[in-house]
Amino acid sequence: MDQLINYIDKLKLSLSNSKVITNLVNCKKNVYKNKDLIELVKKYNDTKDSKIRYEVYKNKEFMRYKQCETDVNLLIMEINNRLKIISNSGGCNESN
Repeated sequence: MDQLINYIDKLKLSLSNSKVITNLVNCKKNVYKNKDLIELVKKYNDTKDSKIRYEVYKNKEFMRYKQCETDVNLLIMEINNRLKIISNSGGCNESN
């Protein structure tokens, strides 16, 4: 259990300093600053019009955000795999 707790503490620290996370935060800020894009997304959410969706996905800021989001999801998958390895190897067993 101590190994898992130590791993999680190190993980929290590394995530707060991670370029992947800071990129996502910055991309999200850029998207929210773009009022035209926000209006387009709201319009799409209301109508589900495929032409509007296409316009949203043509936006470079939006696509950059989606790429950053994908990078974070890949990081989460990697973290989950590592946690699974630790927990399956007895790293979180109460007797260890």
